[in-house]
Amino acid sequence: MIDLRLVTPLLFCLGLGLAFGIAALHSPPEDLFDAAPAPPPVQLHLPGGTSRLPVVLLLEEPGPAAAVRYTPWVGWFLRHGFAVAQIRGDLGVAAGLTFRHARIDAEHFAVMGAGRQAMAALHAVEAFHGGPMPTAVFALNPPCGESCPHGYPAEGPTRVYILHSDSPSGLNAEIARSRVLATLALAWQID
Repeated sequence: MIDLRLVTPLLFCLGLGLAFGIAALHSPPEDLFDAAPAPPPVQLHLPGGTSRLPVVLLLEEPGPAAAVRYTPWVGWFLRHGFAVAQIRGDLGVAAGLTFRHARIDAEHFAVMGAGRQAMAALHAVEAFHGGPMPTAVFALNPPCGESCPHGYPAEGPTRVYILHSDSPSGLNAEIARSRVLATLALAWQID
């Protein structure tokens, strides 16, 4: 006769091993637990109302830094009556998606980027071939000197603004915002 006191712990351990083995077969790979969901390539933010709006295409870093969904620039633009498209991918595709929205005035748009994305904004002219060109391009603290190259024609409809900061803490937000607002208000004839 088998002594149950000796066999019970063995059966219990075998049962646990079998349960963990089955669970392991049905579990997703480990790297899925570590990966954050990717943000969409474009997030459109609209102020209240029903009127058509000019839009700022705000280029942002893709990847983990993009997990921050709502930057201070978005809120600032919304308070001033502009739509904002936060873009974390291909500008041409994202602009096309943005311009299809019923409240977006695709003839009145600007492109903005900061840091490395400022360089992307300066060289984004190819994304608009065959369609309307941006009214303005704002490059905030691009990683180049005072004479940053860009691809926009000098005689075209796009004005390029390169804003650098002398302070180590970065570009003074109020100075940048006042320049951006003055430029867009004049270009789009808004109060």
